[in-house]
Amino acid sequence: MLLIKNPCTDPCFNLAMDEYLLKARSEDIFTLWRNGPSVIIGRNQDALAEIDMGFLRENNIALVRRMSGGGAVFHDLGNINFTYITPCEKAGFFDFGRFAAPILAALRGLGIDAQATGRNDLTVDGRKFSGNAQHLHKGRLLHHGTLLFNADVSRMQGALRVNPSKLQGKGVASVRSRVVNLAEYCPEAMTAVGFLEYLERFILEHFEGCTEHQLSEGELREVRELANRKFRTDAWNLLHMGKYAMTREGRFPSGLVKVSFEVRDGRISALSLSGDFFGVQDISALETGLIGAPHTPDALEAALTRLDVSEYISGVSSAELAALFF
Repeated sequence: MLLIKNPCTDPCFNLAMDEYLLKARSEDIFTLWRNGPSVIIGRNQDALAEIDMGFLRENNIALVRRMSGGGAVFHDLGNINFTYITPCEKAGFFDFGRFAAPILAALRGLGIDAQATGRNDLTVDGRKFSGNAQHLHKGRLLHHGTLLFNADVSRMQGALRVNPSKLQGKGVASVRSRVVNLAEYCPEAMTAVGFLEYLERFILEHFEGCTEHQLSEGELREVRELANRKFRTDAWNLLHMGKYAMTREGRFPSGLVKVSFEVRDGRISALSLSGDFFGVQDISALETGLIGAPHTPDALEAALTRLDVSEYISGVSSAELAALFF
């Protein structure tokens, strides 16, 4: 098995590396990596239902969609991510326990009694510190997971919109009470980088034949190109195939503005604007003007700028109205 060290903290690059290693290499691979502040959503998720886009913009938190399924997770430099890539027949798909075992063994080496629980979680004292997801490609399995070490849980709580059904019956009141940082259980003071380095040493010592490996400059260039072509684009991260609907509202000095809209294949297909705001022009012209616009922040703000929002909703800028759609 190859242990590939990855010091990069760019989430787009790191998720592109996962995909590149899965599709371009044939060896068993293990990597540990960290992302800067970001929300990573599952391949099949509706991003707008899972996250607070306004909070992400205000706090400079990136949004990136990964290639595996599962739920949305918050990353920052206090969160360690691990990736296994190995040959796998479909019969072994979703065998999370197999991949959790080395991580749990490493934690026991620190005196932390962690467990694999539920569908894909790792917990300590019943509180979650890790979520895991998998993706199968032509007989090779990618398994990656998170390890909360000293992540900013308050920012996690602000960024994620947790479906209440995920909390019902669990005796908890919020995201904050359901998750835990592993640093709370370490017997000695340890930084996130120190924890990552400990895991690297553990894997090297406990996997027979495991050796360190560095990607070539050519391979790194291919990863960067994939990150730019796919993982940095709205087409991958925001647009959704199929149909969904949302209703949002905001209060401005000129009054309440409520937007109710439907999106089909990534574009606005129906829209209603209502509220007690003032405006000169008939609001229906603004509604009609946005039909067909891509449901992305930049595209909507550009469309609203062309339509001159102030003529329809007094005292509200294009950027402010566009933000209501996310």
